[in-house]
Amino acid sequence: MKETPREITVQPLDDIPAGVLEAVAQGLDREFGLSSAMRESMPLPISAYNDDRRQYLSIMVIEELERLELEGLVLGIAREDIYAQGLNFIFGEADRERGIALISIARLMQEFYGGSPDPEKLAERAEKEAVHEVGHLLGVPHCKNPECVMRYSNTISHTDRKATCLCPQCKRKLTLMSIF
Repeated sequence: MKETPREITVQPLDDIPAGVLEAVAQGLDREFGLSSAMRESMPLPISAYNDDRRQYLSIMVIEELERLELEGLVLGIAREDIYAQGLNFIFGEADRERGIALISIARLMQEFYGGSPDPEKLAERAEKEAVHEVGHLLGVPHCKNPECVMRYSNTISHTDRKATCLCPQCKRKLTLMSIF
């Protein structure tokens, strides 16, 4: 029987608000029983920065996190905007093979859309994206239920519509995967 990890290392990249880190830790514990080992913040790798796009290439950040040789699952949290090849932006990405996920809070902030800062909304959105990406690390695929945290978010309104938790079907999938 395959054992589910009990801890995840959270690596802040640049200045991540404490409320975001707390919400992410609580969400990962609630949904997956993972306690979070918080590391000291480190800068994003400059090699991952694309001057033309003014964004960081997510896979290069994930590769840099892999070089740290951290134990178990790893979640990087970036303040700056990220993208993947072929996409304008992404909220996050998970590399199950490496056991590393990355989320960005850049587009989760109200300020990105011209609004006033809302620390509670930012924390909730970050929790959703962190749970989503770590769900992928644990083998849970995207869900068609628009309210499930495992639903793919293409816009911030998709993120806002989702709950902070897995739907019953995704919880069942996670349970089945941990048995085999």
